[in-house]
Amino acid sequence: MITGGYIDLTGMPTEGATHAAIKAAIEAGLKHWHARILRRHFEPGASSRYGYKKRTRRYDATKLRRFGHTTPLVYSGAMRHELLMRAPRITGTHRAMTMRLRARALRFSAQAAYKNYPDMRAEVRAMTPDEEAEIVGVIEKSLAAALNSLPTRQRLVA
Repeated sequence: MITGGYIDLTGMPTEGATHAAIKAAIEAGLKHWHARILRRHFEPGASSRYGYKKRTRRYDATKLRRFGHTTPLVYSGAMRHELLMRAPRITGTHRAMTMRLRARALRFSAQAAYKNYPDMRAEVRAMTPDEEAEIVGVIEKSLAAALNSLPTRQRLVA
């Protein structure tokens, strides 16, 4: 409420508490992506859903012969295991957060080796509009719950 040129913050949460709530909500969205959405990248049909670069017939045949599957983004299974089993490192502030995933296959430089090598980093990060909306919903729900539970400022009466 504005009175006499001053803003009365009575009943409003503190700025630090609000920033912490925003940061926690974004972190909840990132954890949801890691726990629920990332594993969809390794399901049948993910190649067409996320627009993965087409692999060669030779690659697909070798993968089927050696490992007995045609699962997208999986050759031996090491990258899938590393991405899904290792906890991501989440850092940042209420303005921007970063989630770092560790997998040896993602550190491979396509430009240094083969010009036709797929950009697996981009393929792992790909999202559909429905998944983006799902993450936004998780962030909004988490933020609303956090903001509603924040303590408010109290006016001191002398």
